[in-house]
Amino acid sequence: MTKSFKMKFLDFIKIIPLYFIVGNKSIFLYVLSICLYNILNSIFDNISIREGLQEVYYNYSKNKIFKRVMIITGLMAAIGIVISLVVGNLLGQLLHIENTFLVFLLMGISIYLEYIIKFSLEYLETFNSKKLSRILYDAFYYIDIIIFLIMALIFFRITNTPVYLANAFLYLSKIISFIMIFMVFFLSLKSKQLEYIKRREEVKVDSILVVKNIFKNINISLIIKNIYYYISVIILYFILSGRYNYMINDIEVIISFIYFYGISVINMITDFVFLFVNYFNKKETIFKKIYVVFDRMLSVAIILAIIAPLLTKVVFNNTSNSIYLMMLGFMGIFISLYNLTFKNINNKKFVYISLCVGLLIKILLMIPLVDSFYRIGYNLIYGDVISTILGMFMSIIINYIYLKKHNYEKGFFEKILKSLYENIVLCIVLVILQFLIPINSNSYFRALGLIMAYVSISLMILNVQKKEM
Repeated sequence: MTKSFKMKFLDFIKIIPLYFIVGNKSIFLYVLSICLYNILNSIFDNISIREGLQEVYYNYSKNKIFKRVMIITGLMAAIGIVISLVVGNLLGQLLHIENTFLVFLLMGISIYLEYIIKFSLEYLETFNSKKLSRILYDAFYYIDIIIFLIMALIFFRITNTPVYLANAFLYLSKIISFIMIFMVFFLSLKSKQLEYIKRREEVKVDSILVVKNIFKNINISLIIKNIYYYISVIILYFILSGRYNYMINDIEVIISFIYFYGISVINMITDFVFLFVNYFNKKETIFKKIYVVFDRMLSVAIILAIIAPLLTKVVFNNTSNSIYLMMLGFMGIFISLYNLTFKNINNKKFVYISLCVGLLIKILLMIPLVDSFYRIGYNLIYGDVISTILGMFMSIIINYIYLKKHNYEKGFFEKILKSLYENIVLCIVLVILQFLIPINSNSYFRALGLIMAYVSISLMILNVQKKEM
């Protein structure tokens, strides 16, 4: 029961009304904590107990496996709470931010609730309750989103709640939705009146081995990717406030847009591209998939670079942040290739080396690059984004070396060069097109119409190029 594209889309959709609800108030404490939440939460991203339970035919053994999974998840949740509080306290002192305790406490409590629900419903599913499990799983996300927006509306708009409390109370949506769905799960399980009698045949069931196999599928690359973002948030805040004396409010607005709103848009785009590639290229080789992802994401980045002012007008009613969305669009190319290449490497030792090298490059280059862009008079955020791109690019190169050794395919670079040529042509045409159809984002409906026009023309150009080639 993986998190479907539909659920990811709903998670993305909720940030748009949140942006308007929050208004001029700061959501930085929530952004600071949600980045850590994503790191700890992604530990369970690839873990499922469904297959392990399906191999077992006895209620007693199923229950034993489920309880052990719940104990491990509970222990990790407790550790997560401690880590959250410690990190919250350290960041409060390092960044001189007050009132971090409650935000990080509620975040810590919320960390693994989603996966406790997931494991519980997968357990329920094995007792001929697949439809009910799916309904409850969907309901968990619907309830979470609805309560989340209600909480935001109450504490950011209706009441005069202090900002740090309003940020903390956003996590109540996950806690409340968890309680509601878990109660339904418990009552549904109880109504089945299952017998947990240990049978002689169950001696053959090694529940400890089953649980070990369940927790083998930790997605390390996703954890590290979220660490990239968290490092950026912390170091950017630190150097912009300490070294360059930016106004705190300006820093919080910039970082919140880039690493909450903006990165959500890019993640949604990359997820959509992956869905498209996997649907039409299921049986293709890894190099074919790399080429298709690179080709699609490069086209998306170019189109996004042109229509960024229009898109920020339509989605956020604010064109001042369009430059950040433009940069993130090109970073999305590397995020996509980073995700794809790691998914196709089975050697864990090699994966760890690749991840650590990339992350180390990000850490080492971030401050020097930010300083360099300051000296030449450009936006300091460029240095941060480029350091992330270079770190991910190094991991992609290392991954490519491994994949080439095990899955060599001729003509790969010729295809990449072909894609570059096609997209350079697309870029030139779109730049020229701006003189004929100027980018004007003053009006919402005009901006929406221009987006549709530019996207349609871009698709026509790409289709013509594919036919000619």
